[in-house]
Amino acid sequence: MTPALTHQTEHDLKRFFEDRSNRTLRYLAHASTIHDSIYAYRDEVHHLQDEGTFGLPGFFARQTLLDIGQRFDALIAAGRCLAPVKDRSHKLIGVDTRDLTPRDRASSIGLDDPLVSMPELVPLAFDSRLLGMAAAYFQTVPMLSYVKVRKSFANAIPASPTQHFHVDIGTYRIFKVLLYLNDVEPGGGPFCYVKRSHRQKFAGWESKRYSEQEVAAEYGDDCIVHFYARAGDAMVVESTGFHCGEKPHVSDRSILILNYTVHPEYGFAYAPIRIRRDDVERLSPYARAAADALPIVAE
Repeated sequence: MTPALTHQTEHDLKRFFEDRSNRTLRYLAHASTIHDSIYAYRDEVHHLQDEGTFGLPGFFARQTLLDIGQRFDALIAAGRCLAPVKDRSHKLIGVDTRDLTPRDRASSIGLDDPLVSMPELVPLAFDSRLLGMAAAYFQTVPMLSYVKVRKSFANAIPASPTQHFHVDIGTYRIFKVLLYLNDVEPGGGPFCYVKRSHRQKFAGWESKRYSEQEVAAEYGDDCIVHFYARAGDAMVVESTGFHCGEKPHVSDRSILILNYTVHPEYGFAYAPIRIRRDDVERLSPYARAAADALPIVAE
């Protein structure tokens, strides 16, 4: 397989280095914290640079993640704080799910405005260890660029686009953290990653989304990591490599996804992730720097 570097990734590379440099200069006061993180998390960074992924069993308290999952389930049942629901043809069918039976009409459902709708996510998103690992990876103060909470249903609805292998294209490098809100076993829709695909792409890789068989044909039969894990385990991936959330067949899967970058992601439309003012004020100065791209709301 021949590495393919497209014009778009050349642009991304230049923008990444420029914005990383600007961010470092902006936050020189945190230079010692970045320096310490680079040494503290060198093993994790090595795995991420080499394989594109690593796991952290029992990283958060299991009950904390289970409680968040139950809170999310309660919001779904009440039809509150939910992103627009899409049916099997991916057309919007509304937000209020009380009369929509989303399990029978949609592949998945997400939380709207996650940090505002569920403030208990804030300590997870700005956990000092996650920020330290992201800082070591980028060698600058990381930026929280995206947050998603989503439940994928074990139903007969066809797989959604993100349940096929794809690459995140919003920047040159993305430090993505995945936290299950329930235990995920075979049939439960595990997150899947193609090892080392962040370092090597095949010609035409950006043209479509791919099946497991198609990526295996390019990278080998043993290339795919299926993340079976318990609530509280953390999985970290470089999501510019091929990945997907497998379609659940046996049990539903709920997940919290956190993206860290050095600049806001671009190239696709998404609602900015907002945060409450009082939650920002409770953050450490270093964490506030990581939150500098998030619009602040008063409520």
